[in-house]
Amino acid sequence: MNLQNSLGTINDIVAHKTLFADIIARRTNGLTGEQNHHRAYAAGLIIGDQQAQVQRSLDRAHKL
Repeated sequence: MNLQNSLGTINDIVAHKTLFADIIARRTNGLTGEQNHHRAYAAGLIIGDQQAQVQRSLDRAHKL
């Protein structure tokens, strides 16, 4: 993986974090409370998984 890919991955993760934080904060009309809870939970899992990838990407970029 080259430097540009590593930095691009980190940029994507930051953008996704912003989008998913909005999903967590906002309820969607037409969904039940339980469905909104599941949306927020799934978004949190994705944020956590992607956040874990940041350090790996930084390590790869540092090695280049």
